[in-house]
Amino acid sequence: MVRVGGTFEGAPAQISLMVRLKRLPWPSLTILLLGYSFAGWLLTTCRAPWLAWLGTQLVTLHLAWAGSDALALAIAWVVGMGWAGAFAIAWPYSLPWAGITVWAIALAAAWALALILALILGLTARPLRSAGLSRMQRFWVLTCLTAAGLVLGWVAAQGFWRVY
Repeated sequence: MVRVGGTFEGAPAQISLMVRLKRLPWPSLTILLLGYSFAGWLLTTCRAPWLAWLGTQLVTLHLAWAGSDALALAIAWVVGMGWAGAFAIAWPYSLPWAGITVWAIALAAAWALALILALILGLTARPLRSAGLSRMQRFWVLTCLTAAGLVLGWVAAQGFWRVY
């Protein structure tokens, strides 16, 4: 085999692991991890039922697989969870000292964060594709990252960052 332009002639041109790691959208991935950690903490603090956790993870899986094509479903889930949270918890346990204004601002902020996370998750698939990851690899990267974030948030709410 003859070496031509950094690869061997006749050998498939593969992108090395280091080049793929450098091409990853690290700011988006970091925001997803931190955002899903906060979401896990928020779901734990609000004592969300298992159905809310399951729905959140299923929407996340679908969004990780379909990318920006699934944004409508993710936004509908976020709005539905916001309304369910508003009706299910008329007065939050974690803010008994605060007035309704603080609670409304917190609800609006959580809703905005969820929308931003859905948008970032849906739009991160394209940069991952340009980094050389296959569809299955993109799916597993995003799924593991968001699941790790939810677990970190749950652990934080159970231990050192307990509010209630």
